[in-house]
Amino acid sequence: MNELFNVNQRLHNFLTKQKEAGGNTTDENRSIGTQATLNNKDVYWSGQNYGWQSQDSYNKLKEGPEFRAGHINATRIGTDVNQAIGMGVDALPEQVKSTALDVVRQGVQLYQGLPQGIRTGINNVGQGLSNANELVSKTTNISPIITGEALTAAGTAGTGTLAKKGANVASRQIIKNLPVDDVAHALTVSPKFRAPGVTEGIAQLPTNVKAREILNKSLARLDKRRTRLNEQVASGEIIEGDKEYLRFDKKIREERYGEMSSFYNNLDHDPPTYGRSKYKNTDPINEAKMLEQHHLAGKAQTQPFIEKIMEVGDTDDLVALHEYSRMLGVFMGNGKLNMLDAPGPIHRAAVARTVEEKAGNIHSAFNKAGLEKDNAFVKNLLKDATTSDEVMEVFTQYAKEQFIPQQNIAKKIVDKYLKEYEINLNPSQKARFIDLASKANKGA
Repeated sequence: MNELFNVNQRLHNFLTKQKEAGGNTTDENRSIGTQATLNNKDVYWSGQNYGWQSQDSYNKLKEGPEFRAGHINATRIGTDVNQAIGMGVDALPEQVKSTALDVVRQGVQLYQGLPQGIRTGINNVGQGLSNANELVSKTTNISPIITGEALTAAGTAGTGTLAKKGANVASRQIIKNLPVDDVAHALTVSPKFRAPGVTEGIAQLPTNVKAREILNKSLARLDKRRTRLNEQVASGEIIEGDKEYLRFDKKIREERYGEMSSFYNNLDHDPPTYGRSKYKNTDPINEAKMLEQHHLAGKAQTQPFIEKIMEVGDTDDLVALHEYSRMLGVFMGNGKLNMLDAPGPIHRAAVARTVEEKAGNIHSAFNKAGLEKDNAFVKNLLKDATTSDEVMEVFTQYAKEQFIPQQNIAKKIVDKYLKEYEINLNPSQKARFIDLASKANKGA
């Protein structure tokens, strides 16, 4: 494997000899290591991800991949990892970009030339391959996302150790015409936020692949509806801001909250339930009505966590968030385990009939207790989160302060309401009432 690290030093020499930027400069073009004084202390520019840092912090960052060519750009693109890899390559200095690509191609070619027995051994020892990628990255001074992409495409996908997340852009810009067998995933959530059984590569389990397919189809369907609404506004068929527009806009937005929050990897026990007649039950108090479905974890509040984890993390992290949430007793989305059947008058004020119902229904009680948070509120809590762990930290606190109290209060309100009604029934009425109430969905 020594030959793998016999790389062209032109790239390394070029990068290490870059001059420090002087005068007025932007964050994008300020040279790494630029020194300044802040609060009477020396600080050093550490890139857009970290900003100004003390010398100790700067030195620690130098030991990792943060300052290697293309890495900052490759980690600042957002949810499209294919684009991130491509942008990382684009960020390499023009004078040495071809050298960088030659270096990673060299690693690919060497790997492909190894005997199958040796390749299998490398694949079976995932950490060894990860270490190999780190050595290639460190020696060439190229982001490990870029070198890892090349090595993974060489036939090493599936080990679950490299930061390989896609190949569409990368195969055009780095490893054109090389086969990509699979996609490996990087679980970035710390062990303290992992439910039992959550390990790297969990997103590739068949049940999780299916759940992601369902999620993607649902979001694509809603995107089409949003596009259609925008087209109707552009054509003048619908006027933006009028009642019809607001009705469609709200419906699409709220459906997206629920669909994005859902992850159906346990269809036998937690199938899609919200809004589906198959899972609607008769109101035991008023049999002419159906019980309303209340989200125990409000979909407008859960959606920002999913959106953010998809932005800063991997698909493994998406699965990890759902499993961690369930471990805490919070089931997100439109599944059966997040549904609490409630008589309309005790669910929401709009259909409440008595003074007690108007004041004591679930959503009125949440408002009084400061538990009726909206989507914007939760998004604001997550606005500074840049890693999966930071998302999990906010989620942990929010579950403790909001989700768990919400579901406990909602269940108690419904239970109390039904029991108070049952007291006044005669034996035959009570038998019917108990039978219908027993069929109501009570969530997890």
